[in-house]
Amino acid sequence: MVNSFDPDYCVAPGDVLKETLESRDISIVEFSKLTNIHVDIIKGILSGSMSVSDKYAMDFDRVLGISYVVWLNLEDQYNSFAKRLREQNLRE
Repeated sequence: MVNSFDPDYCVAPGDVLKETLESRDISIVEFSKLTNIHVDIIKGILSGSMSVSDKYAMDFDRVLGISYVVWLNLEDQYNSFAKRLREQNLRE
């Protein structure tokens, strides 16, 4: 029998970004300037109302030194988890 890991939670990319900015004492406005991403988009990612696109992931990588692959994987996992929850809720 194959065991599979099926967590009942997922970390949003915005949560990781928020923790990273706080730990490095970088404000949202400062991060916006460093990445050339509008502050409203940064706030949207932090709140979960906007996704981390390829471009944003590359900008995060350039400024924070956290690989763009990490950001894209976080986004993909978060979206997959949210989709699975929606499908579960529809079946219930």
